[in-house]
Amino acid sequence: MLKALALVLISTSLFANERVGEYSKYTFNYQGAQGERQTIVQSYSASDDTYTLVSSATINGQTTQETEVVAADDLMTHDTAEVLLTMCEMFGGSFDTLTIAGTDYETCKMQGEDAKANKFIKGDVSGTVWIGDFAIDGIGKLESPEVTMDLIEFKWNN
Repeated sequence: MLKALALVLISTSLFANERVGEYSKYTFNYQGAQGERQTIVQSYSASDDTYTLVSSATINGQTTQETEVVAADDLMTHDTAEVLLTMCEMFGGSFDTLTIAGTDYETCKMQGEDAKANKFIKGDVSGTVWIGDFAIDGIGKLESPEVTMDLIEFKWNN
């Protein structure tokens, strides 16, 4: 029994480590300032089931970097994206297609408040968000009075 439990824990940890190296990259305009932002999964901690994310933003040649530790459940998964896209209208959204790096992706376009209420995004987001099967946070596009963001590149490991 103990060997079986150890095997499950090891295989779960190995699967979780597969996410290390996933990233998403956006162009953005924040109150008139244009730039790029990239977030990458840097590491995984099996002891508390968290990921360390490193985000860097470049505006006018100036780069800032921040590190954040998030619960594993806070990262978008293929399964969560599938549920969202299957039940988009029930969650208050509508279907829309985004073209990212020459490829069309199905998304669920919804108000930020609806996306947050349904736990598809975290934080306060006003405006409109396009969510789909995209690495890290699932956001393909965001339009609000303060900021616009467009996903230009992303990588899943699985």
